[in-house]
Amino acid sequence: MSEAAQLIQHDRSHQISSRDRLPAFPHTVSHPGTRAVSARGSSVMDDSTDLHDGFSPFQGFQSLQDPQQRMLEMMRTVRELVQPASKVVRPGDVLYHSGLPFNTVFLINSGAYKLVSRSLDGREQIVSLKFRGDWLGFSGIAHGRHACDAVAMDTGNVSIIPYATLLEGCVRHPELMAVVHEAMSTEIRRERESLMSVCTLASQARVAEFLCAWARSMAQRGLRADELTLRMTRADLGNYLGMTLETVSRCLSRLNREQLIRFGERGRRQISIPDLARLEQYVISGSSARTARLQ
Repeated sequence: MSEAAQLIQHDRSHQISSRDRLPAFPHTVSHPGTRAVSARGSSVMDDSTDLHDGFSPFQGFQSLQDPQQRMLEMMRTVRELVQPASKVVRPGDVLYHSGLPFNTVFLINSGAYKLVSRSLDGREQIVSLKFRGDWLGFSGIAHGRHACDAVAMDTGNVSIIPYATLLEGCVRHPELMAVVHEAMSTEIRRERESLMSVCTLASQARVAEFLCAWARSMAQRGLRADELTLRMTRADLGNYLGMTLETVSRCLSRLNREQLIRFGERGRRQISIPDLARLEQYVISGSSARTARLQ
């Protein structure tokens, strides 16, 4: 579990008995660039508040099985309880730079974004891709500074949420805490899946898995999964997958020849997937074949 998730999980893990009236955070939660939130006598929480009084997070957005409805309900919850400001971003805009003080998180309303880490010698590595309903900035919680750059890949919109405001909202509203928990859990799961892909799949299957993941992500957001517009260059795609630009091009061309994908008329960033289940089976077959060779 990442340090960010541990921070929130530690705060939530304090047991509350029927006689205790403790808030969901330790006695004082402070952070560089944020206002401290006092746990006792805080103005953000009534003394009579009991997080066990009739609340279950699964009564709200977490009870929804449809991914799109679940995401929309989560975003509605944040808007109603936090009432954040919003900002329009353009391709290439940087929401925050690595190393800058952390005091804000962002909820993506639209658009696609890449997280870029930089090595000591200046090399860049794309470590994550984010879409509507995802959060940006959680990795800055642990050390008080952002761990990477967040860059917009196309025109979009984000909600701007000061971290202190998010903490206060979580103290007042357990359902908001549930939203934050799920967002962090989802981020951890995706990072593990991405690592598994890079470490266990051959190049061809890795590119196919990337397209499957992008298609599933679009479907969960109510968008077309059979017609994709890649918001990144071949070089960026290779960087993200740990491959050269030439290898990415060869893999895409082979998938096209095998009729697993089709290139659009407006360029190779437009990709059609005639049969997503068939492409997913291709990934499974490629993974099984590699495992057999290693044995």
